[in-house]
Amino acid sequence: MNTVKEYTAEAFVRMIASEYEQLPKNQRAVADYVVKNLNEAAFLSVVEIGERSGVSKATVVRFAQRLGFDGFMLFRNALQASVQKRYSETDRFKLIRHAAGKSVFQVAQQDVSNINKTIENLDLEAFNKVADLIAGCRSVSSYGLGVSALVAQLAAYSLCQVAIRAQSVVSGHLSFEEQLLFLGDEDVLLCFSFPPYSARTIEIAAMANQKGVKVVGITDLPTAPVAEYSDHVLAVESENLLFTNSIAALSVVVNALVTEIAVRNEDKALNYIEEVSQLMKQNGHFR
Repeated sequence: MNTVKEYTAEAFVRMIASEYEQLPKNQRAVADYVVKNLNEAAFLSVVEIGERSGVSKATVVRFAQRLGFDGFMLFRNALQASVQKRYSETDRFKLIRHAAGKSVFQVAQQDVSNINKTIENLDLEAFNKVADLIAGCRSVSSYGLGVSALVAQLAAYSLCQVAIRAQSVVSGHLSFEEQLLFLGDEDVLLCFSFPPYSARTIEIAAMANQKGVKVVGITDLPTAPVAEYSDHVLAVESENLLFTNSIAALSVVVNALVTEIAVRNEDKALNYIEEVSQLMKQNGHFR
Protein backbone atom coordinates (compact mmCIF):
# COMPACT_ATOMS: atom_id res chain seq x y z
CA MET A 1 0.00 0.00 0.00
CA ASN A 2 2.39 2.67 -1.28
CA THR A 3 -0.13 5.51 -1.51
CA VAL A 4 -2.34 6.84 1.26
CA LYS A 5 -5.86 5.47 0.84
CA GLU A 6 -8.50 7.74 2.32
CA TYR A 7 -10.54 6.34 5.20
CA THR A 8 -13.12 7.81 7.49
CA ALA A 9 -12.31 7.39 11.18
CA GLU A 10 -15.06 4.78 11.40
CA ALA A 11 -13.66 2.85 8.43
CA PHE A 12 -10.20 2.94 9.98
CA VAL A 13 -11.58 1.42 13.20
CA ARG A 14 -13.44 -1.25 11.20
CA MET A 15 -10.24 -2.13 9.35
CA ILE A 16 -8.43 -2.68 12.64
CA ALA A 17 -11.38 -4.63 14.05
CA SER A 18 -11.41 -6.95 11.04
CA GLU A 19 -7.80 -7.96 11.75
CA TYR A 20 -8.00 -7.92 15.53
CA GLU A 21 -8.65 -11.62 16.20
CA GLN A 22 -5.68 -12.65 14.05
CA LEU A 23 -3.25 -10.25 15.72
CA PRO A 24 -0.60 -11.46 18.20
CA LYS A 25 -1.15 -10.31 21.78
CA ASN A 26 1.41 -7.49 21.63
CA GLN A 27 -0.06 -6.12 18.38
CA ARG A 28 -3.52 -6.22 19.96
CA ALA A 29 -2.16 -3.83 22.59
CA VAL A 30 -1.28 -1.41 19.78
CA ALA A 31 -4.71 -1.88 18.21
CA ASP A 32 -6.44 -1.21 21.54
CA TYR A 33 -4.49 1.98 22.08
CA VAL A 34 -5.04 3.33 18.55
CA VAL A 35 -8.79 2.62 18.53
CA LYS A 36 -9.29 4.29 21.91
CA ASN A 37 -7.04 7.26 21.10
CA LEU A 38 -7.42 7.96 17.37
CA ASN A 39 -6.92 11.72 17.62
CA GLU A 40 -3.76 11.39 19.71
CA ALA A 41 -2.27 8.37 17.93
CA ALA A 42 -2.56 10.12 14.56
CA PHE A 43 0.20 12.55 15.55
CA LEU A 44 2.55 10.39 17.59
CA SER A 45 5.83 8.86 16.50
CA VAL A 46 6.34 5.11 16.26
CA VAL A 47 8.30 5.21 19.53
CA GLU A 48 5.57 7.16 21.35
CA ILE A 49 2.84 4.75 20.25
CA GLY A 50 5.02 1.87 21.40
CA GLU A 51 5.53 3.47 24.81
CA ARG A 52 1.82 4.13 25.28
CA SER A 53 0.95 0.61 24.17
CA GLY A 54 3.67 -1.03 26.26
CA VAL A 55 5.34 -2.65 23.26
CA SER A 56 8.46 -2.21 21.16
CA LYS A 57 8.92 0.05 18.14
CA ALA A 58 9.24 -3.05 15.94
CA THR A 59 5.84 -4.29 17.12
CA VAL A 60 4.20 -1.02 16.09
CA VAL A 61 5.81 -1.27 12.65
CA ARG A 62 4.66 -4.89 12.26
CA PHE A 63 1.14 -3.84 13.30
CA ALA A 64 1.08 -1.20 10.56
CA GLN A 65 2.31 -3.76 8.04
CA ARG A 66 -0.33 -6.25 9.19
CA LEU A 67 -2.97 -3.69 8.22
CA GLY A 68 -1.51 -3.55 4.72
CA PHE A 69 0.76 -0.50 4.96
CA ASP A 70 4.34 -0.67 3.70
CA GLY A 71 5.58 1.18 6.76
CA PHE A 72 4.65 3.18 9.82
CA MET A 73 4.66 6.57 8.08
CA LEU A 74 2.04 5.48 5.53
CA PHE A 75 -0.05 4.08 8.37
CA ARG A 76 0.16 7.35 10.31
CA ASN A 77 -0.59 9.45 7.23
CA ALA A 78 -3.75 7.45 6.60
CA LEU A 79 -4.75 7.73 10.27
CA GLN A 80 -4.21 11.50 10.22
CA ALA A 81 -6.36 11.83 7.11
CA SER A 82 -9.15 9.80 8.69
CA VAL A 83 -9.15 11.91 11.85
CA GLN A 84 -9.22 15.15 9.87
CA LYS A 85 -12.15 13.89 7.77
CA ARG A 86 -14.22 13.68 10.97
CA TYR A 87 -14.51 17.43 10.82
CA SER A 88 -15.14 17.94 7.13
CA GLU A 89 -15.48 21.32 5.56
CA THR A 90 -19.23 20.89 5.05
CA ASP A 91 -19.79 19.78 8.65
CA ARG A 92 -18.00 22.86 9.97
CA PHE A 93 -19.96 25.11 7.64
CA LYS A 94 -23.24 23.67 8.96
CA LEU A 95 -22.33 25.00 12.40
CA ILE A 96 -22.37 28.50 10.97
CA ARG A 97 -25.49 28.06 8.82
CA HIS A 98 -27.55 26.91 11.81
CA ALA A 99 -26.62 30.04 13.73
CA ALA A 100 -27.15 32.72 11.11
CA GLY A 101 -26.35 36.16 12.42
CA LYS A 102 -24.28 34.83 15.30
CA SER A 103 -21.11 34.04 13.37
CA VAL A 104 -19.17 36.97 14.81
CA PHE A 105 -19.75 35.68 18.34
CA GLN A 106 -18.94 32.08 17.46
CA VAL A 107 -15.75 33.01 15.66
CA ALA A 108 -14.67 35.32 18.47
CA GLN A 109 -15.39 32.61 21.02
CA GLN A 110 -13.34 30.09 19.05
CA ASP A 111 -10.41 32.47 18.65
CA VAL A 112 -10.44 33.41 22.34
CA SER A 113 -10.46 29.70 23.16
CA ASN A 114 -7.49 29.15 20.83
CA ILE A 115 -5.55 31.98 22.47
CA ASN A 116 -6.31 30.78 26.00
CA LYS A 117 -5.36 27.17 25.26
CA THR A 118 -2.16 28.28 23.53
CA ILE A 119 -1.11 30.44 26.47
CA GLU A 120 -1.96 27.71 28.98
CA ASN A 121 0.02 25.04 27.12
CA LEU A 122 2.86 27.12 25.67
CA ASP A 123 6.30 25.70 26.42
CA LEU A 124 7.87 28.81 27.96
CA GLU A 125 11.32 27.25 28.04
CA ALA A 126 11.16 26.61 24.30
CA PHE A 127 9.67 30.07 23.73
CA ASN A 128 12.57 31.76 25.53
CA LYS A 129 15.13 29.61 23.74
CA VAL A 130 13.64 30.63 20.40
CA ALA A 131 13.72 34.30 21.43
CA ASP A 132 17.39 33.99 22.42
CA LEU A 133 18.19 32.13 19.21
CA ILE A 134 16.61 34.75 16.96
CA ALA A 135 18.00 37.68 18.95
CA GLY A 136 21.54 36.40 18.40
CA CYS A 137 21.31 34.97 14.89
CA ARG A 138 22.67 36.33 11.60
CA SER A 139 19.36 36.17 9.74
CA VAL A 140 15.87 34.70 9.87
CA SER A 141 13.96 33.12 7.00
CA SER A 142 10.28 32.23 7.40
CA TYR A 143 8.25 29.76 5.35
CA GLY A 144 4.69 28.56 5.09
CA LEU A 145 2.06 27.67 2.49
CA GLY A 146 -1.56 28.78 2.32
CA VAL A 147 -2.63 30.83 5.31
CA SER A 148 0.73 29.95 6.89
CA ALA A 149 2.42 31.96 4.13
CA LEU A 150 0.62 35.08 5.35
CA VAL A 151 1.84 34.51 8.89
CA ALA A 152 5.36 33.81 7.62
CA GLN A 153 5.30 37.20 5.91
CA LEU A 154 3.94 38.85 9.06
CA ALA A 155 6.71 37.26 11.14
CA ALA A 156 9.43 38.46 8.75
CA TYR A 157 8.00 41.99 8.63
CA SER A 158 7.63 42.20 12.42
CA LEU A 159 11.16 40.94 13.03
CA CYS A 160 12.54 43.56 10.65
CA GLN A 161 10.81 46.21 12.77
CA VAL A 162 12.98 45.24 15.76
CA ALA A 163 16.25 45.20 13.80
CA ILE A 164 16.36 41.49 12.95
CA ARG A 165 17.41 40.73 9.39
CA ALA A 166 14.45 38.66 8.23
CA GLN A 167 12.78 37.61 5.00
CA SER A 168 9.87 35.45 3.96
CA VAL A 169 10.88 32.65 1.60
CA VAL A 170 8.77 32.98 -1.53
CA SER A 171 8.71 31.17 -4.84
CA GLY A 172 10.43 33.40 -7.36
CA HIS A 173 13.49 33.42 -9.54
CA LEU A 174 15.36 31.33 -6.94
CA SER A 175 14.20 28.00 -5.55
CA PHE A 176 14.51 27.34 -1.83
CA GLU A 177 17.35 24.95 -2.60
CA GLU A 178 19.27 27.82 -4.19
CA GLN A 179 18.45 30.21 -1.35
CA LEU A 180 19.57 27.57 1.14
CA LEU A 181 23.13 27.85 -0.20
CA PHE A 182 23.38 31.23 1.56
CA LEU A 183 22.24 29.87 4.94
CA GLY A 184 24.18 28.07 7.65
CA ASP A 185 24.37 27.39 11.37
CA GLU A 186 24.20 31.11 12.20
CA ASP A 187 20.78 31.41 10.57
CA VAL A 188 17.25 30.51 11.65
CA LEU A 189 14.33 29.14 9.63
CA LEU A 190 10.79 29.57 10.97
CA CYS A 191 8.55 26.87 9.48
CA PHE A 192 4.80 27.40 9.87
CA SER A 193 3.01 24.08 9.39
CA PHE A 194 -0.66 23.38 10.15
CA PRO A 195 -3.17 20.73 9.01
CA PRO A 196 -3.33 19.53 6.35
CA TYR A 197 0.45 19.47 6.65
CA SER A 198 2.17 20.52 3.43
CA ALA A 199 4.77 18.03 2.26
CA ARG A 200 6.80 20.90 0.81
CA THR A 201 7.03 22.66 4.19
CA ILE A 202 8.29 19.49 5.85
CA GLU A 203 10.74 18.92 2.99
CA ILE A 204 12.12 22.45 3.41
CA ALA A 205 12.50 21.96 7.17
CA ALA A 206 14.40 18.72 6.52
CA MET A 207 16.76 20.34 3.98
CA ALA A 208 17.49 23.28 6.29
CA ASN A 209 18.08 20.98 9.24
CA GLN A 210 20.53 18.89 7.23
CA LYS A 211 22.40 22.07 6.23
CA GLY A 212 22.81 23.05 9.89
CA VAL A 213 20.27 25.89 9.86
CA LYS A 214 18.42 26.21 13.18
CA VAL A 215 14.81 25.23 12.46
CA VAL A 216 11.89 26.44 14.57
CA GLY A 217 8.67 24.57 13.89
CA ILE A 218 5.53 26.56 14.64
CA THR A 219 2.67 24.11 14.37
CA ASP A 220 -0.44 22.80 16.14
CA LEU A 221 1.10 19.83 17.96
CA PRO A 222 4.51 19.05 19.46
CA THR A 223 4.37 15.77 17.51
CA ALA A 224 3.38 17.29 14.13
CA PRO A 225 5.49 16.11 11.15
CA VAL A 226 7.64 19.27 11.03
CA ALA A 227 8.78 18.63 14.62
CA GLU A 228 11.04 15.80 13.45
CA TYR A 229 13.30 18.32 11.71
CA SER A 230 12.97 21.19 14.21
CA ASP A 231 15.44 22.26 16.88
CA HIS A 232 12.56 23.89 18.76
CA VAL A 233 8.78 23.56 18.46
CA LEU A 234 6.11 26.07 19.48
CA ALA A 235 2.61 24.54 19.56
CA VAL A 236 -0.26 26.89 18.71
CA GLU A 237 -4.01 26.20 18.60
CA SER A 238 -5.55 26.82 15.17
CA GLU A 239 -9.12 25.45 15.35
CA ASN A 240 -11.52 27.29 13.06
CA LEU A 241 -15.21 27.14 12.16
CA LEU A 242 -14.34 27.57 8.51
CA PHE A 243 -12.14 25.57 6.15
CA THR A 244 -8.76 27.04 7.05
CA ASN A 245 -6.69 27.33 10.20
CA SER A 246 -7.38 30.29 12.47
CA ILE A 247 -4.40 32.63 12.85
CA ALA A 248 -5.61 34.45 15.99
CA ALA A 249 -3.45 32.54 18.49
CA LEU A 250 -0.67 32.32 15.92
CA SER A 251 -0.60 36.12 15.60
CA VAL A 252 -0.42 36.43 19.38
CA VAL A 253 2.56 34.08 19.59
CA VAL A 254 4.39 35.83 16.73
CA ASN A 255 3.73 39.23 18.32
CA ALA A 256 4.86 37.99 21.74
CA LEU A 257 8.00 36.47 20.26
CA VAL A 258 8.93 39.68 18.44
CA THR A 259 8.22 41.71 21.58
CA GLU A 260 10.45 39.43 23.64
CA ILE A 261 13.25 39.80 21.09
CA ALA A 262 12.84 43.58 21.16
CA VAL A 263 13.30 43.52 24.93
CA ARG A 264 16.49 41.49 24.56
CA ASN A 265 17.83 43.85 21.87
CA GLU A 266 16.28 47.06 23.20
CA ASP A 267 19.02 49.52 22.21
CA LYS A 268 19.48 47.98 18.78
CA ALA A 269 15.73 47.94 18.14
CA LEU A 270 15.23 51.56 19.26
CA ASN A 271 18.14 52.79 17.13
CA TYR A 272 16.76 50.94 14.11
CA ILE A 273 13.27 52.38 14.56
CA GLU A 274 14.68 55.90 14.90
CA GLU A 275 16.87 55.58 11.81
CA VAL A 276 14.04 54.16 9.71
CA SER A 277 11.71 56.92 10.86
CA GLN A 278 14.21 59.60 9.88
CA LEU A 279 14.79 58.04 6.46
CA MET A 280 11.07 57.77 5.81
CA LYS A 281 10.52 61.41 6.72
CA GLN A 282 13.44 62.55 4.57
CA ASN A 283 12.01 60.71 1.57
CA GLY A 284 8.46 61.96 2.09
CA HIS A 285 6.90 58.67 3.22
CA PHE A 286 5.84 60.08 6.60
CA ARG A 287 4.16 63.44 7.18
